[in-house]
Amino acid sequence: MPAPRRPSTSTAWCGSITCAPAPRSATCRSIWSTSHDRDRKSHDIAQGIRPAVEAIARKHGADVKVVEVPPGPPVMSPIVAEIYGPDYDAQIQVAKVVRKVFEQTEGIVAIDDTVEDDAQRFVLRVLQNKAAVAGIAQKDIVAAMKMGLSGENVTPIHGSGAKYEIPVRITLPPERQSQIEELLKLTVRGASGNRVPLSELVEVMPSAREKTIYHKDLLPVVFVVATPAAKIDSPLYGLFSMRGDLKDKPLEQGGTLAETFISQPSDPYAGFSLKWDGEWQVTYETFRDMASPMRSG
Repeated sequence: MPAPRRPSTSTAWCGSITCAPAPRSATCRSIWSTSHDRDRKSHDIAQGIRPAVEAIARKHGADVKVVEVPPGPPVMSPIVAEIYGPDYDAQIQVAKVVRKVFEQTEGIVAIDDTVEDDAQRFVLRVLQNKAAVAGIAQKDIVAAMKMGLSGENVTPIHGSGAKYEIPVRITLPPERQSQIEELLKLTVRGASGNRVPLSELVEVMPSAREKTIYHKDLLPVVFVVATPAAKIDSPLYGLFSMRGDLKDKPLEQGGTLAETFISQPSDPYAGFSLKWDGEWQVTYETFRDMASPMRSG
Protein backbone atom coordinates (compact mmCIF):
# COMPACT_ATOMS: atom_id res chain seq x y z
CA MET A 1 0.00 0.00 0.00
CA PRO A 2 1.43 3.42 -0.91
CA ALA A 3 2.26 5.83 1.85
CA PRO A 4 -0.92 7.66 2.90
CA ARG A 5 -1.12 11.33 2.22
CA ARG A 6 -2.50 13.87 4.64
CA PRO A 7 -6.30 13.95 4.24
CA SER A 8 -8.01 17.09 3.13
CA THR A 9 -10.91 18.61 5.03
CA SER A 10 -13.82 16.20 5.61
CA THR A 11 -12.22 13.38 3.67
CA ALA A 12 -10.86 10.08 4.94
CA TRP A 13 -7.99 7.86 3.94
CA CYS A 14 -7.67 4.19 4.70
CA GLY A 15 -4.90 3.85 7.24
CA SER A 16 -4.82 0.06 7.50
CA ILE A 17 -6.58 -3.05 6.26
CA THR A 18 -6.38 -6.08 8.49
CA CYS A 19 -8.07 -9.47 8.37
CA ALA A 20 -10.72 -10.01 11.01
CA PRO A 21 -10.94 -13.31 12.93
CA ALA A 22 -13.65 -14.66 10.63
CA PRO A 23 -12.22 -16.11 7.39
CA ARG A 24 -14.68 -14.31 5.11
CA SER A 25 -14.46 -10.79 6.53
CA ALA A 26 -12.04 -7.92 6.80
CA THR A 27 -11.74 -4.63 8.62
CA CYS A 28 -10.88 -1.30 7.00
CA ARG A 29 -9.94 1.39 9.49
CA SER A 30 -10.36 4.99 8.35
CA ILE A 31 -8.47 7.78 10.09
CA TRP A 32 -9.49 11.38 9.64
CA SER A 33 -7.65 14.60 10.22
CA THR A 34 -8.06 16.25 13.60
CA SER A 35 -11.27 18.11 14.42
CA HIS A 36 -9.45 21.43 14.05
CA ASP A 37 -8.69 20.70 10.38
CA ARG A 38 -12.24 19.83 9.26
CA ASP A 39 -15.68 21.40 9.50
CA ARG A 40 -17.68 18.18 10.09
CA LYS A 41 -17.80 15.91 13.13
CA SER A 42 -16.59 12.36 12.70
CA HIS A 43 -20.08 11.08 13.55
CA ASP A 44 -21.59 13.19 10.76
CA ILE A 45 -19.03 11.87 8.29
CA ALA A 46 -19.77 8.27 9.25
CA GLN A 47 -23.50 8.84 8.88
CA GLY A 48 -22.96 10.50 5.53
CA ILE A 49 -20.86 7.77 3.93
CA ARG A 50 -22.96 4.87 5.25
CA PRO A 51 -25.64 4.86 2.47
CA ALA A 52 -23.04 4.96 -0.32
CA VAL A 53 -20.91 2.20 1.21
CA GLU A 54 -23.94 -0.03 1.83
CA ALA A 55 -25.15 0.49 -1.76
CA ILE A 56 -21.79 -0.68 -3.13
CA ALA A 57 -21.88 -3.73 -0.87
CA ARG A 58 -25.40 -4.72 -1.94
CA LYS A 59 -24.31 -4.57 -5.58
CA HIS A 60 -21.70 -7.25 -4.90
CA GLY A 61 -23.78 -9.37 -2.52
CA ALA A 62 -21.71 -8.34 0.50
CA ASP A 63 -22.59 -7.04 3.94
CA VAL A 64 -20.79 -3.99 5.28
CA LYS A 65 -21.00 -2.03 8.51
CA VAL A 66 -19.81 1.49 9.24
CA VAL A 67 -18.75 1.30 12.88
CA GLU A 68 -17.65 4.18 15.08
CA VAL A 69 -15.44 3.85 18.13
CA PRO A 70 -17.82 4.22 21.10
CA PRO A 71 -17.13 7.09 23.49
CA GLY A 72 -17.75 4.83 26.49
CA PRO A 73 -17.58 1.10 27.22
CA PRO A 74 -17.76 -1.02 24.06
CA VAL A 75 -21.09 -2.61 23.17
CA MET A 76 -22.17 -4.96 20.39
CA SER A 77 -24.29 -2.19 18.85
CA PRO A 78 -26.21 0.91 20.02
CA ILE A 79 -29.47 -1.09 19.83
CA VAL A 80 -29.43 -4.82 20.60
CA ALA A 81 -32.40 -7.19 20.79
CA GLU A 82 -31.68 -10.53 22.46
CA ILE A 83 -34.09 -13.31 21.52
CA TYR A 84 -34.59 -16.15 24.02
CA GLY A 85 -36.78 -19.21 23.75
CA PRO A 86 -37.15 -22.96 24.20
CA ASP A 87 -35.89 -23.93 20.72
CA TYR A 88 -32.98 -22.35 18.84
CA ASP A 89 -34.40 -22.89 15.35
CA ALA A 90 -37.60 -21.20 16.46
CA GLN A 91 -35.55 -18.40 18.04
CA ILE A 92 -34.04 -17.77 14.62
CA GLN A 93 -37.50 -17.44 13.09
CA VAL A 94 -38.56 -15.02 15.84
CA ALA A 95 -35.36 -13.03 15.25
CA LYS A 96 -36.33 -12.67 11.58
CA VAL A 97 -39.68 -11.22 12.66
CA VAL A 98 -37.88 -8.75 14.95
CA ARG A 99 -35.46 -7.82 12.19
CA LYS A 100 -38.35 -7.12 9.82
CA VAL A 101 -39.75 -4.61 12.31
CA PHE A 102 -36.30 -3.03 12.55
CA GLU A 103 -36.15 -2.69 8.76
CA GLN A 104 -39.60 -1.09 8.59
CA THR A 105 -38.77 1.55 11.21
CA GLU A 106 -37.62 4.90 9.87
CA GLY A 107 -34.23 6.06 11.06
CA ILE A 108 -32.93 2.58 11.98
CA VAL A 109 -29.86 1.58 9.92
CA ALA A 110 -26.99 -0.91 9.95
CA ILE A 111 -29.44 -3.72 10.76
CA ASP A 112 -27.96 -7.18 11.19
CA ASP A 113 -28.34 -10.38 13.16
CA THR A 114 -26.28 -13.39 14.20
CA VAL A 115 -28.19 -15.81 11.97
CA GLU A 116 -25.74 -17.37 9.55
CA ASP A 117 -26.75 -18.11 5.97
CA ASP A 118 -26.94 -21.66 4.75
CA ALA A 119 -23.60 -22.79 3.36
CA GLN A 120 -22.54 -26.00 1.69
CA ARG A 121 -19.74 -28.09 3.10
CA PHE A 122 -17.78 -30.83 1.34
CA VAL A 123 -16.28 -33.75 3.21
CA LEU A 124 -13.58 -35.58 1.23
CA ARG A 125 -13.13 -39.20 2.25
CA VAL A 126 -10.04 -40.99 0.99
CA LEU A 127 -10.82 -44.21 -0.90
CA GLN A 128 -8.20 -46.31 0.81
CA ASN A 129 -8.63 -49.32 -1.51
CA LYS A 130 -7.95 -47.26 -4.64
CA ALA A 131 -5.13 -45.40 -2.95
CA ALA A 132 -3.50 -48.69 -1.92
CA VAL A 133 -3.77 -50.09 -5.46
CA ALA A 134 -2.11 -46.92 -6.83
CA GLY A 135 0.59 -47.08 -4.15
CA ILE A 136 -0.30 -43.69 -2.68
CA ALA A 137 -0.28 -43.01 1.04
CA GLN A 138 -3.21 -41.23 2.62
CA LYS A 139 -0.95 -38.51 3.99
CA ASP A 140 0.19 -37.67 0.43
CA ILE A 141 -3.43 -37.17 -0.63
CA VAL A 142 -4.09 -34.92 2.36
CA ALA A 143 -0.90 -32.96 1.66
CA ALA A 144 -1.96 -32.35 -1.95
CA MET A 145 -5.36 -31.04 -0.86
CA LYS A 146 -3.78 -28.84 1.79
CA MET A 147 -1.35 -27.42 -0.77
CA GLY A 148 -4.21 -26.54 -3.11
CA LEU A 149 -6.36 -24.85 -0.48
CA SER A 150 -4.00 -23.19 1.99
CA GLY A 151 -0.68 -23.49 0.18
CA GLU A 152 2.66 -24.85 1.26
CA ASN A 153 6.19 -23.48 1.35
CA VAL A 154 8.27 -25.74 -0.90
CA THR A 155 11.66 -24.05 -0.92
CA PRO A 156 13.35 -20.84 0.28
CA ILE A 157 15.11 -18.20 -1.82
CA HIS A 158 18.18 -16.53 -0.40
CA GLY A 159 18.43 -13.13 -2.03
CA SER A 160 21.55 -11.04 -1.85
CA GLY A 161 19.70 -8.04 -0.43
CA ALA A 162 17.27 -9.90 1.84
CA LYS A 163 17.96 -10.26 5.54
CA TYR A 164 15.77 -13.35 5.83
CA GLU A 165 15.03 -16.14 3.40
CA ILE A 166 12.01 -15.72 1.14
CA PRO A 167 9.69 -18.76 0.97
CA VAL A 168 8.31 -20.01 -2.34
CA ARG A 169 4.69 -20.93 -1.73
CA ILE A 170 2.56 -23.07 -4.05
CA THR A 171 -1.21 -22.89 -3.96
CA LEU A 172 -4.21 -22.66 -6.25
CA PRO A 173 -5.16 -19.14 -7.34
CA PRO A 174 -8.03 -17.68 -5.27
CA GLU A 175 -10.56 -17.94 -8.12
CA ARG A 176 -10.01 -21.71 -8.29
CA GLN A 177 -10.00 -22.44 -4.56
CA SER A 178 -13.78 -22.05 -4.29
CA GLN A 179 -14.45 -24.74 -6.92
CA ILE A 180 -14.25 -28.33 -5.73
CA GLU A 181 -13.75 -29.51 -9.32
CA GLU A 182 -10.52 -27.51 -9.56
CA LEU A 183 -9.18 -29.06 -6.36
CA LEU A 184 -9.92 -32.58 -7.60
CA LYS A 185 -7.85 -31.93 -10.73
CA LEU A 186 -4.67 -31.92 -8.65
CA THR A 187 -2.61 -35.07 -9.05
CA VAL A 188 -0.52 -37.24 -6.76
CA ARG A 189 2.41 -39.36 -7.94
CA GLY A 190 1.75 -43.10 -7.66
CA ALA A 191 4.19 -45.93 -6.92
CA SER A 192 4.83 -46.49 -10.64
CA GLY A 193 5.52 -42.80 -11.27
CA ASN A 194 2.19 -42.04 -12.93
CA ARG A 195 0.11 -39.03 -11.86
CA VAL A 196 -3.30 -39.90 -10.34
CA PRO A 197 -5.92 -37.13 -10.00
CA LEU A 198 -7.55 -36.62 -6.63
CA SER A 199 -10.95 -37.23 -8.20
CA GLU A 200 -10.03 -40.94 -8.45
CA LEU A 201 -8.77 -41.17 -4.89
CA VAL A 202 -11.43 -39.39 -2.81
CA GLU A 203 -15.21 -39.47 -2.42
CA VAL A 204 -16.98 -36.11 -2.20
CA MET A 205 -19.79 -36.06 0.37
CA PRO A 206 -21.79 -32.79 0.31
CA SER A 207 -23.32 -31.64 3.58
CA ALA A 208 -24.51 -28.46 5.27
CA ARG A 209 -22.07 -26.34 7.24
CA GLU A 210 -22.83 -26.26 10.95
CA LYS A 211 -24.02 -22.90 12.22
CA THR A 212 -22.83 -21.08 15.30
CA ILE A 213 -25.09 -21.19 18.36
CA TYR A 214 -24.52 -18.06 20.43
CA HIS A 215 -24.85 -18.04 24.21
CA LYS A 216 -25.06 -15.34 26.85
CA ASP A 217 -24.83 -16.33 30.51
CA LEU A 218 -25.13 -19.98 29.43
CA LEU A 219 -28.45 -19.37 27.61
CA PRO A 220 -28.79 -19.79 23.83
CA VAL A 221 -29.58 -16.42 22.24
CA VAL A 222 -30.01 -14.81 18.83
CA PHE A 223 -28.94 -11.17 18.52
CA VAL A 224 -30.55 -8.54 16.29
CA VAL A 225 -28.58 -5.28 16.16
CA ALA A 226 -29.09 -1.83 14.67
CA THR A 227 -27.93 1.77 14.81
CA PRO A 228 -30.15 4.87 15.05
CA ALA A 229 -29.61 7.61 12.52
CA ALA A 230 -31.21 10.74 11.08
CA LYS A 231 -33.58 12.56 13.48
CA ILE A 232 -33.72 9.77 16.09
CA ASP A 233 -29.97 9.68 16.59
CA SER A 234 -30.37 8.16 20.05
CA PRO A 235 -30.58 4.47 20.99
CA LEU A 236 -33.49 5.05 23.39
CA TYR A 237 -35.58 6.92 20.83
CA GLY A 238 -34.94 4.21 18.26
CA LEU A 239 -35.72 1.47 20.78
CA PHE A 240 -39.07 2.96 21.81
CA SER A 241 -40.04 3.65 18.21
CA MET A 242 -39.95 -0.12 17.63
CA ARG A 243 -41.14 -1.30 21.03
CA GLY A 244 -44.82 -0.75 20.26
CA ASP A 245 -44.70 -3.12 17.28
CA LEU A 246 -42.86 -5.86 19.17
CA LYS A 247 -44.24 -5.96 22.72
CA ASP A 248 -46.70 -8.86 23.08
CA LYS A 249 -46.54 -9.49 19.35
CA PRO A 250 -48.34 -12.76 18.39
CA LEU A 251 -45.98 -15.40 17.05
CA GLU A 252 -46.50 -18.25 14.63
CA GLN A 253 -44.56 -20.47 17.03
CA GLY A 254 -47.27 -19.93 19.64
CA GLY A 255 -47.87 -17.36 22.34
CA THR A 256 -46.69 -13.77 22.27
CA LEU A 257 -43.29 -12.10 22.42
CA ALA A 258 -42.51 -11.16 26.02
CA GLU A 259 -40.24 -8.21 26.81
CA THR A 260 -37.59 -7.50 29.42
CA PHE A 261 -35.17 -4.62 29.96
CA ILE A 262 -32.93 -5.14 32.97
CA SER A 263 -32.25 -8.87 33.05
CA GLN A 264 -32.77 -12.05 31.10
CA PRO A 265 -36.16 -13.76 31.34
CA SER A 266 -36.68 -15.66 34.58
CA ASP A 267 -37.82 -18.76 32.65
CA PRO A 268 -36.38 -18.57 29.10
CA TYR A 269 -37.88 -21.94 28.17
CA ALA A 270 -41.48 -21.02 28.97
CA GLY A 271 -41.85 -18.99 25.78
CA PHE A 272 -40.14 -16.53 23.49
CA SER A 273 -38.93 -13.24 24.88
CA LEU A 274 -36.97 -10.17 23.81
CA LYS A 275 -34.48 -8.39 26.04
CA TRP A 276 -33.37 -4.91 25.01
CA ASP A 277 -29.64 -4.33 25.35
CA GLY A 278 -27.01 -1.99 23.94
CA GLU A 279 -25.82 1.48 24.88
CA TRP A 280 -28.84 2.22 27.08
CA GLN A 281 -28.01 -0.82 29.25
CA VAL A 282 -24.46 0.39 29.86
CA THR A 283 -25.75 3.88 30.69
CA TYR A 284 -28.33 2.50 33.13
CA GLU A 285 -25.87 0.23 34.92
CA THR A 286 -23.27 3.02 35.16
CA PHE A 287 -25.63 5.50 36.81
CA ARG A 288 -27.15 2.76 38.99
CA ASP A 289 -23.74 1.74 40.30
CA MET A 290 -22.71 5.36 40.84
CA ALA A 291 -25.91 6.26 42.66
CA SER A 292 -25.76 3.38 45.14
CA PRO A 293 -22.59 4.53 46.97
CA MET A 294 -23.77 8.14 46.81
CA ARG A 295 -26.98 7.22 48.64
CA SER A 296 -24.97 5.27 51.19
CA GLY A 297 -22.71 8.24 51.79
